[in-house]
Amino acid sequence: MLMNYWAVGAAWGSTEDVSKEFIDQGIWYDGYAEKEEDMRYEKYWKQVKLGDVLVMKSSATKGKDHSIPFTRIKAIGHVTEKIKPHYCRVKWWDIPELPIDLEGIAYRNTIEPVRNDALKNEIQKKAGKMKIIETSELLKSHYQIILQGAPGTGKT
Repeated sequence: MLMNYWAVGAAWGSTEDVSKEFIDQGIWYDGYAEKEEDMRYEKYWKQVKLGDVLVMKSSATKGKDHSIPFTRIKAIGHVTEKIKPHYCRVKWWDIPELPIDLEGIAYRNTIEPVRNDALKNEIQKKAGKMKIIETSELLKSHYQIILQGAPGTGKT
């Protein structure tokens, strides 16, 4: 199954950041659509599906004359349930090194597809680690495992 990567925000044009609330509650939603019935990002959140990866981020500028854009990764997780088209449950991954800043890139919308850039590279590295952790947790919790494969492939 092909998964998509989405850069998502938690402030909706204001300074009130609800990232912690989203992480604590295991959710994400488009605040414009939820509170103001503003459907400006409908084309994107309608495409989000189970298993897709969400990257909670914020973007800003720094440096002399605010000339250097950057995106801060606050949390990464995957969609586990769609409650409404613009509202979903998310299993936010436990990644101790977050937040991290990536210079030279900016994601300014509440939701948008992740481009082929440093953000995508960082997500793919973290996703690979999380897949290994989730698989090992699954193996530890299930003591009976059936291995299938051709003879001589090392199942024993």
